[in-house]
Amino acid sequence: MERVFAMAIGALLPAACGGPAAPGQSAPLPSGSSPVPAANASPAGATPLAVLVQRLGGAEPYVVQLVRPDGHALPAVHAVARSLKTYRPAATPCPSGSCPSPATALATANYQLPETSVSASHVYFLDGEADLKSLSPTGAVALLRHLELGPNSNLAFAVSPDDRRIAVAVITYGSEASSVPFSLSLYVEDLAGGGNRTEVFTSSSIVAWPVGWRAGNVVLAIGQPGVFTAFNPYAAVEYHLVDPASWTRRALVTCNFGPLVAAGSACWKAATLGRQDWSGATHTFRLDAAGPVSRLQPAYLALSPDGGRVAGAVRAAAAGSYDTELFEDGSESLLVRGAQPLGWLDQSHLLVAGPTGPAIAAVPGGALTPVTGLAPLSGQGLPSLLGVLPASLG
Repeated sequence: MERVFAMAIGALLPAACGGPAAPGQSAPLPSGSSPVPAANASPAGATPLAVLVQRLGGAEPYVVQLVRPDGHALPAVHAVARSLKTYRPAATPCPSGSCPSPATALATANYQLPETSVSASHVYFLDGEADLKSLSPTGAVALLRHLELGPNSNLAFAVSPDDRRIAVAVITYGSEASSVPFSLSLYVEDLAGGGNRTEVFTSSSIVAWPVGWRAGNVVLAIGQPGVFTAFNPYAAVEYHLVDPASWTRRALVTCNFGPLVAAGSACWKAATLGRQDWSGATHTFRLDAAGPVSRLQPAYLALSPDGGRVAGAVRAAAAGSYDTELFEDGSESLLVRGAQPLGWLDQSHLLVAGPTGPAIAAVPGGALTPVTGLAPLSGQGLPSLLGVLPASLG
């Protein structure tokens, strides 16, 4: 069954002699005049916990930690990342002498696929290739089950907010004798025991993996089979909101900057900035194109949960230094000097990479509370914010 996504992903796959291509045309979406900011999705009274993940590479240890708004990191949970796989891009016509021979046309498969998922009550993570474990806010870790995974394959998943269902993607990479470079299988089943599996979507031309749930639909990241560095924690080029029973696409989100939130995703292009909501409607902020927005670094953008602000890193006067600015429709203001935003815990707490490490910045005001108790990995840089517990996509 290969009927959903095909128009949107056709031009994404990398050629053997070039880099990633731009997204192709997509089916028309419902029109909307302007997005309505979503409410903070955290339950009333729940303390938001940042889900930080520090990773090295394939088959290397990685660390999952929860961080409170007061900067206190809960005890670290250690796991082992999935092993590296080899991806063989499909042969494409290239000018004479400019392409590698078939024997050397190899690439590393996309090991940046997320290995964690957040529900309303737990963080779920892979330990090794397919052992699914859970982490509670109390620090309790449990092995839930071993997910199905064949040889030379990568697995990604997303658990529903109510902890009842799990969406799974299995990407299997072809061998030298294979007629296709990869194949994708997507399915949804019960988290406990794996029963009630829905209709399976398969493809040998589309690369997609689940990264969350919203209002009963699965959020799919669309990306690359080979290594691709994106401006978000999920290695995504764009997102599709799909019905988990039929894999029918409900909406398309083409903006892909920073962590996903209840309001959608941050949008950036040249000297413009804004947001795109889950209906696909885009709103561009009214800003001075010659002001701080002209110095934005797209690797550090974060949309607030209600969609009203974008935190962004801008080049500072000192070489190699960045400041965190808050951008709203019609205005901007300096929040923190010498720091880059990583993502929001809620409307009043922003995780930043401060001068001495990760910190929680108060909004408004910018007062910094250093994050304490992190268990850094040797040779690893900044942690990634992979979500907020409770799950906050709405």
